Amino acid sequence: MTNECSRQRHGFDGRLPPPVTATLETTRFCNLACPMCQLFIDGTTVVGPHMPMDQFEWTAHQLFPFIDRFQPSVSGEPLVTRHFDKMLGVASRYGVKMDMVTNGMTLDDQMIGLILPVLGSIMVSLDGATADTFERIRAKGRIDRVLGGLRALMSKVREIPDPLRPVTGLNCTLMKANAGELAAIIRIAADLGLDHVDVNHLYPLTEEMRQQSLARDVDLARRSIDEAIAAAEECGICLKIAALDELTVAAAYGGDGREVSHVNGVVSALGEIEMNGATNREFPSAAPRSEIVESDRAYGRTRSYFVAPGIPLPRAPENVQESIYTCDFLWQRTYVHLFGEVRPCCVAGAPLAGNVQYPGRFDAVWNNRVHRTMRQRLVAKDPVPVCRGCRHAREVSDQGEIRWLLGGAVPMSAEELEPLPRLLDAEEAGAPIEREVELLEEALADEDPLENICASGSANPTGQVRQLCSADTPTIFWEGAHEDAYRIEAVVAGEGPLYVTEALEGQGLAYCAETMAFDIPEAIWSRAEVGTRYQWEVINVSDGRRCAHGSVEKF
Repeated sequence: MTNECSRQRHGFDGRLPPPVTATLETTRFCNLACPMCQLFIDGTTVVGPHMPMDQFEWTAHQLFPFIDRFQPSVSGEPLVTRHFDKMLGVASRYGVKMDMVTNGMTLDDQMIGLILPVLGSIMVSLDGATADTFERIRAKGRIDRVLGGLRALMSKVREIPDPLRPVTGLNCTLMKANAGELAAIIRIAADLGLDHVDVNHLYPLTEEMRQQSLARDVDLARRSIDEAIAAAEECGICLKIAALDELTVAAAYGGDGREVSHVNGVVSALGEIEMNGATNREFPSAAPRSEIVESDRAYGRTRSYFVAPGIPLPRAPENVQESIYTCDFLWQRTYVHLFGEVRPCCVAGAPLAGNVQYPGRFDAVWNNRVHRTMRQRLVAKDPVPVCRGCRHAREVSDQGEIRWLLGGAVPMSAEELEPLPRLLDAEEAGAPIEREVELLEEALADEDPLENICASGSANPTGQVRQLCSADTPTIFWEGAHEDAYRIEAVVAGEGPLYVTEALEGQGLAYCAETMAFDIPEAIWSRAEVGTRYQWEVINVSDGRRCAHGSVEKF
């Protein structure tokens, strides 16, 4: 990892500061049976595994000190997540607001009371304005129940002061079956007093859904959107309609399996539309946090090692490159699946990028070869196959924004970049998870995870750090750190900090699990009542950053 100065001198290496939004797949269970849902098609929404609470906590402790908002499951129905109340308690502890998409079937008074204290934004899926259309698309759903829950929610939302009030809206998946009702859906949102309506084109996964895709009837799509625009103008409500991208077109005319687009961009007649944006309200993430919350966030930041935040937007930037591609997901967001798998986004076929199951570290995954390669290829306007034709890959030409996105570094051309790992080949798109794990191990075979969490690549910025250890008896040596001090922390998964030493002078000190150097008492290590392994971390006191880590058996 490079520091800010070297990032300005060298080409963009793909490493970034931490994300600001995280989607955590809290459940795959759902109380509906929507025919366009991948998990329903696979049968997983019926058996509905939930994210284990200790996995949620382990992931949250790494991410929540940095992010402003988290999004519970967008694959299953988030409001039926097991231990959801406890998860919201963890979010509240870190001052993180929830950004939610729900089918709204369980929005009763009790549920509304549970979510409101941490709610930053909520979108309810409404794929029809009539009971017949809605209940055909949202099988097992009832439109009267959803609308009744929305009315109850809005009566409570209006009681919240405007700066803290959550953003509310409807989400519609647009297809042939409901194209004629889009304008009516917008009027329903306005009547309810919602802030906005978001519309996304159906991504077809079966032959039935491919026939429903408006990629096969652009004229119908255009008429539906024109009617929606007129309705939004009439009602004065914010309307956002996603572009029909070439990736969706490829899926609509493809077969089973994950299709790859051969072209970038979107269908020219169906680009992105946003209107009445000034009427939409800001996400309430700027609400003041208590001193205790800020303390928890600050402490959490000392336990991770990310690239420093991007440089400020310059007033008179030098010309960097005429334009680049970027993606909000690869730069600002992350997606953590049920059992810790990390993927760049929730788009079908997004590659496996790592795993944060204990003792996995998100700060290493976020800047590993998979993420770096995908970012570098976008910047070079040569996206990896799974990103081609995706609407989330947008072109940026503003020089100040380019410099900010790249942290002041210089873009590399496609010819300067390393060859793609096989994990990102077009032929491997949508591979089974077992194959993905094999390809990921191959892609990361030559990587030292420490390089992805230390600010100068192979060394700590103050005091050389090198790791001489086996998996069972980790030993860490510090060399040339005569004026620096470190502390060591021991953690049991899901239990939080177990022990923190005083600052230790870094003059050739070594820690060995077998000899219990540093005189950490056995009684301290045995305080925890659960778990058989401890993760330990070495923190540089001068800058609060982690410079080494490992795990040992419980003593």
